[in-house]
Amino acid sequence: LSLNCYPVPFDQSLTIQIASPKEEIVQVRVFDFMGREVALLFNDLMEGSRSIQWNASGLPVGSYFIRVSTASKTVTQSVIHAK
Repeated sequence: LSLNCYPVPFDQSLTIQIASPKEEIVQVRVFDFMGREVALLFNDLMEGSRSIQWNASGLPVGSYFIRVSTASKTVTQSVIHAK
């Protein structure tokens, strides 16, 4: 399971690249710096790689955490939303 987000910092749109080496349910969630979930971007069965766009234009600037989870592993990356 891998996660790569760019550009960081980002203005409104963030590209999230995820990869799962085996077929499994993958969830991609976004949390604010207080730990509140602000978006569920993906929740489906996948194998291989996928690119997801997140538009954060309606959210305040600040730190966010992108969390990619499967039944066996979780990977998190912090990102900065700046205008």
